[in-house]
Amino acid sequence: MHRQLFLSPLLHHSIATIIFILITFPTCNGDDDDQYTICNTTRYHCGATIQNVSYPFWGANRPPFCGVPGFQLTCNNNNYTTIDINNQNFRLLSINSSTQLVTIAPTDLWDDICLDNFNYSILDDTLFSYGPDVRNLNVFYDCRGRSLNISVRNRFTCMMRGSETVGFYADESFSSVQLPEFQPCERTMTVPVLRRAIQRFTPNETIELLELLNEGFDVEYRIEEFCSACQKSGGLCWSGTNSTQPSCLCKNIEAHPFMCPEQGVPTRLYEAG
Repeated sequence: MHRQLFLSPLLHHSIATIIFILITFPTCNGDDDDQYTICNTTRYHCGATIQNVSYPFWGANRPPFCGVPGFQLTCNNNNYTTIDINNQNFRLLSINSSTQLVTIAPTDLWDDICLDNFNYSILDDTLFSYGPDVRNLNVFYDCRGRSLNISVRNRFTCMMRGSETVGFYADESFSSVQLPEFQPCERTMTVPVLRRAIQRFTPNETIELLELLNEGFDVEYRIEEFCSACQKSGGLCWSGTNSTQPSCLCKNIEAHPFMCPEQGVPTRLYEAG
């Protein structure tokens, strides 16, 4: 007669748990290491001007966990990059990571300034704010009265609703345009532009409105102050696959709130700040 070996439910559960840990733990470490390697080596590239972009941006072959929500970049036709800010779409013209400045331009106005229903909303976002070199440009559409016959700088025409209409544009001070009998216009729009572009206006020359708008304007982006400490400790700032809060991803170990711990130093010392 063969004796059968019966395991108690508790022992059976313990063995199953041990097997699960042995199988899962190396995989988790491998995933963390893979994510560290991916974020450390993968950069966003698109076109000729936007190259080697890292945290907090992500997009294309750079995964979301390498950046922060709100900083997604989209490469269009492998030619130019766009970004959504405050529910508006912009062309990304340049990134300066040292000053945390990006230059953007409204996508809808890139090819055509004569739009019936374009409305630019003033930037009010927790991630981005206007740069120090930004100045407002006032654009007036469908102007009537004697203004139509005045030869004035910064005048443009549009074909709208089957007929030609006249418009004007001026900076905040209106120093670049003088209209002795300026009549109210049907529609106005305020768009931020670069101050240094506005300064190109001189008594003898002007700049085309579309050219001015396509130079864009600067916005500052914000990243957490701890990121520099994280990077100095050998870690990478990242948001994690299932988290919107950035943390410090350390090579071959788990993510930590502030920085990678030194060998032999308790992690809680770093987490306490």
